[in-house]
Amino acid sequence: MAIVAAYTGLRWGELAGLRITDVDMLRRRLTVRAALIEASGQPPRLGTPKSKTSERTITLPQVVIETLARHLGQHPPVDQMIWTTDQGGFL
Repeated sequence: MAIVAAYTGLRWGELAGLRITDVDMLRRRLTVRAALIEASGQPPRLGTPKSKTSERTITLPQVVIETLARHLGQHPPVDQMIWTTDQGGFL
């Protein structure tokens, strides 16, 4: 997760809200379409990114693709989410 954050500059909510459908491994692209929203007194949920310009596509270097592939091989996505808790919930 740290490598993806370092190479993409994603905000925490964007990073925690990444789904497998947001990553195109063959074209080495990541598309920000959603973000994890945490509001006081409410359970976390997926919502829209911070602003319209926050919706974007980022080209990924090979090291990020390899890191994601290794992570997904060891931790298959739960409900399409790339990163989850051990119980399968949002981070």
